[in-house]
Order: sequence, then C-alpha cells, then structure tokens
Amino acid sequence: MRNFGHVWSNVFFTLLVTHAVTSGQASVRVKRQSQMDPLLRNVCDGKKDGSYQHPYSCGLYVQCFQGSYTEGECPWNMYYNVKTRFCDYKRKIKCKEVDGMIETEAESAMFGPQIPVSINHPPITIPKNAL
Repeated sequence: MRNFGHVWSNVFFTLLVTHAVTSGQASVRVKRQSQMDPLLRNVCDGKKDGSYQHPYSCGLYVQCFQGSYTEGECPWNMYYNVKTRFCDYKRKIKCKEVDGMIETEAESAMFGPQIPVSINHPPITIPKNAL
C-alpha cells in the first residue's frame, strides 16, 4: 500500500466552486494556498461547515470545511444571500460595500442609519509665554 500523504504534504490546492442559481451549473476554479488572502486566515474559526458571507464583498462568499476555507464568487454579478446561503439577484439582497467591508441589512438595522458627522472646533490659540 502506497502512502499518498507524503505526496500531498507539499501540495495545497483549494477548489473554488460557484453555484449558478438559475441553471444549477457550477464552475470550478483552482487557487494555490499561497494565493489565499492572509486576512481571511481565521474566517472559519468557530463556524460549522457551510457557506458564509465574505467579509469584503457582497458578490463573494466563504465556504468553510473542517476549519479551512475556500472563497467562492457568485456568477453573473449576483450577491450572496445570507438567508438562503446561495447566490441571488442583487435586487433581492440588501448588502452594500463600505470602505472594503460589507454591511448587510441586519447589520445596518443593528447600528441604525448612517448620519454624517461634522465637528467644528474653534481655533486654538497658544499664548507666547507657554512656549
């Protein structure tokens, strides 16, 4: 019996699978582990196996399996639906990208509406004898 563990010990491939909602087809992309985003290293910590909203993009999702992750991209410019855990049409999803992070409808309701903040401070004068 051959030990394939040694052969695969240096090979790290991750399959990225995207689901096409309307046709039921899936496309597969392969990325080397070294190409994965280091900021997502702990994205699956404490989560059950399954798909989750990507923290940076409405059109991406993260597939967690046994503590590891793969990134998936929704086809045809769709967004990931956190309720159904599938890609769906943008008009059905309330998700917006803010400064490289995403905000879903639930998060928006939790924090309330965005209110612009402007603070006008009076000029500060330092007395000459203080220097």
